[in-house]
Amino acid sequence: MELQKIISKKTKLDIVLFRPICGSLKSSMLQVKAFATFEEFQNYIKECHTSSSYNANEIEIKYSSYDNRIDWQTYSVCIKYKGEWAIIGNINGLFKHETILDRDKWKGL
Repeated sequence: MELQKIISKKTKLDIVLFRPICGSLKSSMLQVKAFATFEEFQNYIKECHTSSSYNANEIEIKYSSYDNRIDWQTYSVCIKYKGEWAIIGNINGLFKHETILDRDKWKGL
């Protein structure tokens, strides 16, 4: 892995982009949303996953890989679905404005 990619993997971003899992990469990228804070992101996830089968109160984020198709350091976003972790999308980095209390949300890193 190139040094630049290793460094950027650990960089916290002012704005984090989220793309949901929804068929093709193109359709996923057409639905990209931008978030400045983890709180904004978590509220959006809760609004999108209101079914009783989902538990969007717990969000797990794990580093996945570098995706050269879109030039993202990709982190998988998971929530509980019927008691099991399920990937619902990907983000392109970590939140720069993460608070101390949010650190539990990053347990997968």
